[in-house]
Amino acid sequence: MKVEETLARIEAYLADWPDAEYKITKKGECLDTPEDSPLIKAIIQAAGRTGLHPPVVGWRGWTEAEPFQSGLGIDAVVLGPGELKRAHSADEFVDLAEVQRAANLYAEIALSILCHDQR
Repeated sequence: MKVEETLARIEAYLADWPDAEYKITKKGECLDTPEDSPLIKAIIQAAGRTGLHPPVVGWRGWTEAEPFQSGLGIDAVVLGPGELKRAHSADEFVDLAEVQRAANLYAEIALSILCHDQR
């Protein structure tokens, strides 16, 4: 759902309470990078070379990656080590081995993009 659609629903809902006040503190669109994006293709190719197979999935949440896409028109994704269920929790941690695998993947992605996968 786009931000304007959400705001319209909120305003319609609050129409019954004319004295109600609300404040929007963050207003960003959904991160929506198409699967045929050069970035997605580079990630999939690089992941295959490193033996990783991250799924291409949608996810609900907010990320600092969103303004790159909506504000600058740059494809963006969220891709990192660790288990999502541990993120922002009391027992949040990432194994060092996962950090190393992620670093290797990031390097391969950069090489894929810079070399246009001519390697």
